Amino acid sequence: MSVKCPSCGSTNVVKFGKRPDGVQRYACRNEKCSRSVFQLDYKYHACEPGVKFRILEMAINGSGVRDISRVLHISADVVLIR
Repeated sequence: MSVKCPSCGSTNVVKFGKRPDGVQRYACRNEKCSRSVFQLDYKYHACEPGVKFRILEMAINGSGVRDISRVLHISADVVLIR
């Protein structure tokens, strides 16, 4: 399985150690990439890329805080902060 950088799409990626909870981290070797270190699996859904945009999109379409937190599987406090 080849790992791609979520920011630039480059396959020039190397392993970059593990987080304290055991999740593998990766480093992008593309010099023009704005994001150097990333991970593929997130323990908390609120940390995944694109969640902030989805919260904003749902709020614009009239969804409430509880509805957004239920659909995205994140806490209501995170919805209010983001």
